[in-house]
Amino acid sequence: MGYRQQKLRKRPAIERFYTWSKSLDYNSRNFQGYTLQDSLNPRRDYGLSDFDARNRFVISSVYELPFKGNRIYEGWRLSGIVQLQSGNPLNVTTGLANLTGQGTLRPDILATPVIVNKYRSDGGVQWFESNSQSVCDLRAGHVCPAGAQFAIPATATGVFHFGNMHRNSLLGPDFRTWICRWRRRHGLQSG
Repeated sequence: MGYRQQKLRKRPAIERFYTWSKSLDYNSRNFQGYTLQDSLNPRRDYGLSDFDARNRFVISSVYELPFKGNRIYEGWRLSGIVQLQSGNPLNVTTGLANLTGQGTLRPDILATPVIVNKYRSDGGVQWFESNSQSVCDLRAGHVCPAGAQFAIPATATGVFHFGNMHRNSLLGPDFRTWICRWRRRHGLQSG
C-alpha cells in the first residue's frame, strides 16, 4: 500500500493512495450457512475472496481559490476525488439444487468466458451472452450451440456432477468514479 500527501500553500492539497492486494479464502459469505459446492472436497472452493480488489488507486485534492479581500468571492474551494479499482470476482452458479439441495452448483467451462456487461431492458446487467448462446444443456437431448461458454453439469440422461468451474474464477468490470465539488467556506465572526 502506498500513500503520499502533499500540502503546499497557494497550491492544491493532494493525497494519493495505491493498494495492491490479493485475498483468498474458502468462503467469504459468513452470513450464509452453506455455500460449498462439494462438501466432501472443500478445496475446490478455495479461491479469490468475494471482496478481492487487486488494484485500487485513489487521488483527492482540495484547492482554495485565490480570491482574497472580496466577501463575495472569498472562501471558495474546489475539491475532487478519483477512484480506480480493478473488478471484483464473479462466482457463476447454475442456480440448480439437484446435487446439494442448494443453488451452489457451478457449471462446466467449455471456452474462456467473455464478459459482455450489457444493460437489459428491465434495468439489470447481463454479464454474459444470453442463455441460448452461451450455455450448453445436454439434458433432454439438447445440442450445444456453437460458441457456448458454459455447460450445465449433467449428462444427456440427467445425471448431475460437480462442475469444473472454480469459485470466483472470473473478474467483473473495473470500477471508476470521479466526484467534483465546489463549495464556499463561511466563517462566523463574533462581536
